[in-house]
Amino acid sequence: FEQLLGDNIMAYIMDKEDFLLYQNGDKFRTYYSSGKVEYDTFDVRLNPGQYYVVFSNTYSSFSTKTVQIKISGFC
Repeated sequence: FEQLLGDNIMAYIMDKEDFLLYQNGDKFRTYYSSGKVEYDTFDVRLNPGQYYVVFSNTYSSFSTKTVQIKISGFC
């Protein structure tokens, strides 16, 4: 995976179970967590399955965020 992020945003990769926890505001685990970044490139190897890529700006509701993403490497 490769991603290009803008304006200090956070990105997560998680499975369905942890995505549901995230939605409910509970503690969740991730396969990747960017922290606040403007630009990031990463390489994450995942087993076959369904995963969620989540972008969050919940820490900053007053500014507009722009996100661009490029995902590659599907087998």
